[in-house]
Amino acid sequence: MKAPARAFYSLFEASVRWEKSCNDIAGWSEAGHFRLLTGIQFAMADGQPIAGQVEVRPADIFQMVRLDGPRPTAMRVYRVRPVDNQGGDGEWVFVTDQNGEHGVEVSIHDIYIAADDYRRFEEDHEFGPKPRMTTRGQSKYDWESMYVAICKRLFSEGLPETAEELCKEMQDWFISRTTGDAIPDISTIRKKLKPVWQELRAEI
Repeated sequence: MKAPARAFYSLFEASVRWEKSCNDIAGWSEAGHFRLLTGIQFAMADGQPIAGQVEVRPADIFQMVRLDGPRPTAMRVYRVRPVDNQGGDGEWVFVTDQNGEHGVEVSIHDIYIAADDYRRFEEDHEFGPKPRMTTRGQSKYDWESMYVAICKRLFSEGLPETAEELCKEMQDWFISRTTGDAIPDISTIRKKLKPVWQELRAEI
């Protein structure tokens, strides 16, 4: 049975694929092009419990995606908008956590874009990797799967000590999957990884 399409893409996946900074992506979201979502375990708003998928305002998390200065990987946000999976969104509400403190903590690693918004924006603005085509009309390198491998690495193990180490890991990943086909050279991989490394290296 064929797997269903992906439901969401992380902020870092979008940064890698579009070769843009997380700051750019947050700005486009603030301008109304797509929503930034996350999940919360529990919060209270107007005496009612909230849990699950919610929208966050990009302006409230700009400290985590700023271009200059230290960037926290998590921060408290004080307003969210519950997302209805049936197609409707709620109102923006101010929340308190389980201890009664104002706001809830949100991690940069847990912010994502709904797949429908992601693909629509990519198509409308012709973003995404520009594949090199073979005579068979197929992408020469499987960049899409590499982006997934990068995100799995970041989420499960974090960043390596150097960008070069990450590049070599991804080159080894291509080597492990090849059946004799060509693999991208290290300089090409380095170019693909540059945006996400620039976003995250301030954290180590």
